[in-house]
Amino acid sequence: MTDKLEADPEYGRKVGEHLIEILERLDAHRKPYMTAKVFSTYVSGGIDARTLPRLNYTIERIPFYEIDAVRDAYEKWKALKEKDGEGGIGVNIATLQALHTVDLMSAASGWGCLVYEPNDLCEVFLNLDLDKTKH
Repeated sequence: MTDKLEADPEYGRKVGEHLIEILERLDAHRKPYMTAKVFSTYVSGGIDARTLPRLNYTIERIPFYEIDAVRDAYEKWKALKEKDGEGGIGVNIATLQALHTVDLMSAASGWGCLVYEPNDLCEVFLNLDLDKTKH
């Protein structure tokens, strides 16, 4: 990726313009650092071209006050799943809905209830420690 950026000035300009466009839409001081980490991980091959825009979407749209709730929701879900074999979570419903809206949780219905579960993007988000970005 770095070689391509250096070898093709037009491509580099387009990538730069796209990054600036993404950064202009961010509403919290730590989100540009999160976006930079995601892009750096993509450039180094740590995530694929499908995951890059999904994470950018999540970072852009997650309410800044819910960023720290992602890991807590994931860990509570994981602990309950290991204990009971079920995926119930003792987390505020508004938080779960916000995380679902930004593609970090999947919702499934059945037996008259709605269950939220962390998805693959949530795991990538946490593996990159995006919730721990404090700048």
